[in-house]
Amino acid sequence: MIQISQIIKLHIKSGEALRPDLGHRSATGVYRRYGGLPALALVMLCGCSGSASDAATAKAPMNEEQQTLYALGAAMANNLRDLELTAEEQQFVLDGFKEAAAGEEPRVDVTAFMPKIQALHYQRQARAIEQQRERGAAYLAQQATQSGAVKTTSGMVYREVSPGKGRAVVETDTVTVHYEGTLPDGTIVDSSRKRGKPTEFRVNGVIACWKEALLQMKVGGRSHIVCPPDLAYGDGGSPPAIPRGATLAFDIELIEVSKPAASSGS
Repeated sequence: MIQISQIIKLHIKSGEALRPDLGHRSATGVYRRYGGLPALALVMLCGCSGSASDAATAKAPMNEEQQTLYALGAAMANNLRDLELTAEEQQFVLDGFKEAAAGEEPRVDVTAFMPKIQALHYQRQARAIEQQRERGAAYLAQQATQSGAVKTTSGMVYREVSPGKGRAVVETDTVTVHYEGTLPDGTIVDSSRKRGKPTEFRVNGVIACWKEALLQMKVGGRSHIVCPPDLAYGDGGSPPAIPRGATLAFDIELIEVSKPAASSGS
């Protein structure tokens, strides 16, 4: 049976900053073997043992252990988001969980259904990615029509909000920026402004659209960019904050640039 520690180890915490310098996230061997986090979560749901309580504790104050258990449930639910389960479908999942937790004989052969669980995961995930890409393409096309916006050859939309008067950025720089990242519907996925502290990034270490944008900026400048998924987090996304295949918009204010590393010939 899959251990809870494997679920927790693979879960990307929702409170983690977006960090454009992290790029695409790679899967672990466990992730690949069992077909992704939703499949792993379902294995745990269907294969667990012990007792379940039906007490209504949703809004009641929680101690630390209860908060930990609540967080486990939230992590498992986040890992099932790709399936986009309807209310009726969620009920079947809950039924399987409750009956297995109560030690009842499963109504289906769980092991035999593992390939079907994985197939469902892949089908739903592919559908969700396609929908994200379609919405993102429409948003990017709309943003490209804004005054001052330029669609670059890479597919990114770049719009200078205010020009900088300092020096230009080069690839070897480390930059200090304030930024805010949003989905096409306006949902904020990360914001240094909300945290009240600017962030430092290596220009060579950020996602492709950020690097392209920064190399067009000068200190003191501010730009708005729209990144197609292939220049951002791709079809892997960064769940749960960033859906797979999502187009992202960023407002970037370039505060400071470090001196580039001195070359050996200087």
